[in-house]
Amino acid sequence: MNQILIRILAESEGFPINGEDITNKLVPNLWAFITQLIAFLIMVFIVVKFAYKPVHKFIEKRKAFVKENLDSAEKQNRDANQAKEEAIKNLAASKKEANEIVMAAKKQAQEDKGVYAKQLQEELRVKRIAAEKDIESERKQALEEAKGQMVDIALAASSSLLGRKVDSEDDKKYVTQFVEDMSKGENASK
Repeated sequence: MNQILIRILAESEGFPINGEDITNKLVPNLWAFITQLIAFLIMVFIVVKFAYKPVHKFIEKRKAFVKENLDSAEKQNRDANQAKEEAIKNLAASKKEANEIVMAAKKQAQEDKGVYAKQLQEELRVKRIAAEKDIESERKQALEEAKGQMVDIALAASSSLLGRKVDSEDDKKYVTQFVEDMSKGENASK
């Protein structure tokens, strides 16, 4: 059946129907096959030697470069994350320290305020006592001056009533004693 099919095909194509021709056409020539095989192997060797190996080396270098970049980027990412975490910790510690400083300053300000208030009250008390003493001494001095004036007025009045000048020490003592008794009586009535 195969032979029939081969004959029909050969006749339709215009090939002679010789059995040896058909066999030669179906089975290749051994020397031609070996020559083509050697040429093919030489071509494969040339392609491998001059094309595949350099391309393969380039691809390996590229792989190494990409891997190195990925590793470097991953390391930088880890370092950045670590630095970020450290910065966050430092920021939190700084905020805590700042709050502690502010609280300490407020506490110190309250303490200072209390101390200064006490000092101010003490100063005011001392100044009030000093002012009261000054007022008392001024009042006493004014009273002494008034007594002296009253003695002088009394002596002047007695001189004009008596018509003579009264300047003895005894008369001055009596008048002074009289003025003091009058001022004591006035203070006792208050």
